[in-house]
Amino acid sequence: MTDSKQVVILGSSYAGIAAAKTILKKQDARIRLILVSPDDRNYFNVAAPRLIAEPEKLSDVFFSVTDFLSKNSKLVSYKFIKGKAVKSNFNERNVIITTTNGDTLSLIYDNLIIATGSRCKEGIFKAGLSKEAICSKIKDVNSSIAKSKKIVIFGGGVTGVEVAGEIGSNFGKSKEVVLYTGMKSACFNLGESISHKVETRLKEHNVIVENNIRVERIDHIERRYRACLSNSDFVEADLILETIGEIPNSEFIDKIYLDDSGYLKTDEYFRVEGHHEIIGLGDILSIGERSLTNLKFCQLSVFSNTANHEIFDYNNTLAPYKKGSQTIIIPLSKNGGVGLLFGWPIPNILVWLVKSRDYMISSASKDLS
Repeated sequence: MTDSKQVVILGSSYAGIAAAKTILKKQDARIRLILVSPDDRNYFNVAAPRLIAEPEKLSDVFFSVTDFLSKNSKLVSYKFIKGKAVKSNFNERNVIITTTNGDTLSLIYDNLIIATGSRCKEGIFKAGLSKEAICSKIKDVNSSIAKSKKIVIFGGGVTGVEVAGEIGSNFGKSKEVVLYTGMKSACFNLGESISHKVETRLKEHNVIVENNIRVERIDHIERRYRACLSNSDFVEADLILETIGEIPNSEFIDKIYLDDSGYLKTDEYFRVEGHHEIIGLGDILSIGERSLTNLKFCQLSVFSNTANHEIFDYNNTLAPYKKGSQTIIIPLSKNGGVGLLFGWPIPNILVWLVKSRDYMISSASKDLS
């Protein structure tokens, strides 16, 4: 690379920060880095299930994006724009940004990194809201839990069972806690063995598990909630939490570059077909698994090689993305949970040591700052 390059990164959560670290560590003065994100504080949403039970830990899960850039930039010039992409033209290498104060900016790039991730209906379980909004919502949920006699959780994936486990282990003896998985069994995609262990542990925490029933509609009637279910029945509760409905943040991208679910289509090196100057990373990828573990252990090495080739013009061999053996840790209380390490079950003590004791809050800065 002989000339200067303007590299634009869209998104500043796990994938965006990881991409920025990869580029900044080169300390190449020819790079001008622009990082765009709707908020200047990153949220460690991994800990959301613990936070709704212990909101006093909120002060430990937000990290300054500008502090990160200042600390890591050194020789690289950078700019942070608080806003979001609303339109793009890949042929003209242009992306339109609307800032949080209402301005509209047109950014021309040499390389574009799309790391905008995804969001969900219940904003506290994903990045996307402001620090103030997240804190307010989590405190409201915690207050509602304390007042509720019956709590219903919809969603049998990892987030759903983690939330059910935290609420059940803390409040299950005095409140009715029901988890509607919406599938054959909780965490069904992780295999029957893990699924059985998850349901067994949840029941030990006084969580009622209902399978094969999905939510169709939720109404707020006076001070209670009423949910219409897929079996034509309904359930009423004092509090309902939805951990379903993940939506990719890709509205600014032309649909020809997206799959049917709205995720970014790329080749096995994370490059957009016909536009190799554009690289995807993280939850926005169509071919990736949407987890922090997959990002760290399967995606980053691919991204680093691709960035070397496409941004820094190295004559290196590209490394294709390969789906790794399942590694996942699912806390179901402060005392442990279940998990897999490269496809193999791990003991409760390891689940506790790695995640369930503090939901990784003590090490969150490694991923976001």
